[in-house]
Order: sequence, then C-alpha cells, then structure tokens
Amino acid sequence: MDSYKTSGSSPTRNGRVEYPDRDHILLKVDIVRLYATQGKSPYVGIPVVTDGSRPPAVFPRQLLRAAVESPGHIKAYYDNETKTLTLNGRRNRYRLIDQTSRLALWQIIEPIRKWAHGQQRSKAARERNKLCGPLAPLAKRTREQIRKLERQRERLYVRRPANPLLKSSDEYTDRWRDHNLENWARFLREKPIRKALSRIANGGAGKSAKTWAEFDALLAKAIGHETLSRSQQYQAIRYWRNGPTWEEYWQHLPKHLGLASKPWNSESREFDPQRVQRARHEYCEALRAKREIDDQIEQLQGLLKQYEQGLRTVPTDGLAIK
Repeated sequence: MDSYKTSGSSPTRNGRVEYPDRDHILLKVDIVRLYATQGKSPYVGIPVVTDGSRPPAVFPRQLLRAAVESPGHIKAYYDNETKTLTLNGRRNRYRLIDQTSRLALWQIIEPIRKWAHGQQRSKAARERNKLCGPLAPLAKRTREQIRKLERQRERLYVRRPANPLLKSSDEYTDRWRDHNLENWARFLREKPIRKALSRIANGGAGKSAKTWAEFDALLAKAIGHETLSRSQQYQAIRYWRNGPTWEEYWQHLPKHLGLASKPWNSESREFDPQRVQRARHEYCEALRAKREIDDQIEQLQGLLKQYEQGLRTVPTDGLAIK
C-alpha cells in the first residue's frame, strides 16, 4: 500500500483529509481547535467521518483544549485502529484516547447531564438575582438563617409538667375515666397495626430497606398513612432533646408512631420535689429558647419579605446577617 504524503493532493471534505487506507484520518488543526474552545461541556465530540459510518470521537474538553492551545501544532490525525487523536508539532506531541472506546455510553452522558442541570440552576439563580437586584445575596443568607433556626426549634421539646399537688376534682376524674375508656377502645382497634409493626421488626422487612425513604414507607403503610410526619421519623426525632436511640426506636415502634398504649402501662412514681423542680426548670428553659427562636424567625421573615420586594434601603434593626 502506498504511503500517504501530506504534501500531495488528497480528497478533502469539511476540513477532513482522508488517507487512502482509511486507517488514519487527517484533520485540520483549526477545526479541532474550534471544537475544543467553543463550548463548556465536560466532553466534546469531533466528527471524524462524514458518511455516518461511525459516531463522533469523544474527548475530555479540558485535555483537548490544553493540547490545542499548546503552540506549534502542524498536523492532527485520528487513528481508527487505536482510537486515538494525535496532535503533532515541531517540538511536542499529544495523543488523546477516544472515550467511546473505553467508557460506556452512560458514563459519558451522566457528567454532561449533571453539567446541564448545573447550568439550568445557574440560569434560574441569575434570573432570581435580576428580580431581587443587589439584595439577592442578603436574601439567600437570610433564608439559610431561617432554615437553621427552624431546625433548632424542631429539636426543642416543650411540655408543661403536671402539678402533683393539684387535687383531682370529680370533673377531672370523669374526664380521666372517659379518656381511659377511649384509650382502651383505641388500643383494641390498633391491635392489627401493632401486629404488622411486629412483623416488620421481627421478620426483617424493615431491616432490608436500603434507604430511610423505603423504611418510612413501610411504617406508613403499616399504620395506614401515606407518609410519616417528622415527629414519627427517626432521622428527625433522634436530634431532639432526650431523643431515642436506634435500638429504642426499633423496639418501641408503636410508641414513637403515636399508637395507643395499655392504660395500666403507665409507671407510678413517688412524689419527688427535686424531680418536679427540675422538670419545671427544663420546661421554662425550653419555652424561653423556643420563644426567642420564634422572635428571630419572625424578624428575619419580615426582613426577607423586604429583600424580595427589591427595596434599596432596608433597616436591619440590629440583626447581624453573616
């Protein structure tokens, strides 16, 4: 087979000069540089044939751009046998491997999809910034502070302790009797639900769940709900004060899912003044912390509303937006 000479005439089509044996395809360096520099996606495709006999060759844009930006390239050709693109210069030489020969199609599409999703989010953020003007960064930080305070508020457990010295009247006794009967009826109605939860715990159906969403879906289906509330999800209540551990949550599923307990299962405690005083102090501290967080959230929400309206001058009222 005659060797190909670059100085001689050869069939040229759309910037591609084909060798007679078609094992090597000569490409114009300017065409390769144009594909590499125009665009920002992680991969770039270069069509090496024009008859559609094979898909375009795919290369990482960052490596291809670094290769073509190096000075002194005088020739670029694609090798069909080794699936490589070679850029030759007077003093340097670059050889890039075609990614279609070493990666699956999804491994090329997935980075491009993530890049396109990031571009869409950036475009949405730019449009939102145009609406809010120069106050957009302040509005973003304010939303983050509000979400942080809401998570702190969820971890607080505020429950008013009962007064053990309060004399129980007849009305109170009647209410307690009615409540006891209702609790009994509810406890009997929920017996199939407790059996279903027991099968999930002992049978291993819950342990086979790979994600929290699957585990919560199993529990919600057992109790007859579409979804679990945040007060029933372990990943939320474990951060509460005196929240349950995983073993406690797993062993007492009916309790944490809000089911009725047996009326006589309540523990009888002797009167302890120190325990009552400690419970009152904890209640007052939790209530005060919750009110402080509510005040901060209310002030930040008012500030955020002014930011979203695009006001140029907004009084901070002493709030530090970091």
